[in-house]
Amino acid sequence: MAAPAVLAVLPVSPETGIVRLEDKLYKAVHLRECLDEIGVSRGDHIVVHSRMIAFGLPVFKATEAGLAQFLNAFIGVLSSAVGPEGVLLMPAFTYSFCKGEPYDVQNTPSTVGSLTERFRQDAGVRRTRDPIFSFAVSGGGDYLDISDSCFGENSVFDKLYANGGKILFLGTDMGSATYIHYVEKKFGVPYRYDKIFGGTTIENGVARDASCTYFVRRLGEKSVFSPEALRKMLEESGNYNVSQFGAGKITCVDARRCADSVIERLEKNPLCLLG
Repeated sequence: MAAPAVLAVLPVSPETGIVRLEDKLYKAVHLRECLDEIGVSRGDHIVVHSRMIAFGLPVFKATEAGLAQFLNAFIGVLSSAVGPEGVLLMPAFTYSFCKGEPYDVQNTPSTVGSLTERFRQDAGVRRTRDPIFSFAVSGGGDYLDISDSCFGENSVFDKLYANGGKILFLGTDMGSATYIHYVEKKFGVPYRYDKIFGGTTIENGVARDASCTYFVRRLGEKSVFSPEALRKMLEESGNYNVSQFGAGKITCVDARRCADSVIERLEKNPLCLLG
């Protein structure tokens, strides 16, 4: 197995300003304090979902270079928080494979936000081969060795569960919790089923036929999970840690505890996640 990748983003000074809200400047040190408060620690395996617009007015200039500085500040603080022994993962999802378009591991852009695309492009980051639910990964080569099931055994989500990982929501809410589909698959909810998608993947310039199994919704019936129902379950189980950074919230959830507590609820009511 290849050695874990090392994030190439430069370290961020604690005094680096990131966002301004009214008369207060929020710095890198404040972001690190928020992460510490909600339980992010060195050595953690963290999946990060993000909505960067939620935090307020960036201190950096409204240019391409300024945007890169803004995103690099978050990436640098996150990387520092988990340390070199930790693993940082961000979704780099692309749904075009479902429409018959090729998936290029190195070149297909992430469709789930500016932070994820910036992270994906870092020289120290590698990407998984899942053509629908790919992840950009810094550290932890084990996450690159995955099955062809998006949410099944040996998927990134399954490895996050096995490794006792955490899910971080930067400025976004439980509606971004893709991990819940792994939980639904693990339990076997009646409103989703396995569907195989086939197509072409390209890796290091080499094209090959590929397929993956996606645990899809049963269209035409109630099948969309309720973010509010999930939030309540997490709060009731004491697995919903929130801190404020600028105008936005940062939430941390323990992945294994999430799966175990939600499955307990599903055993009593297989439709409980639908609200």
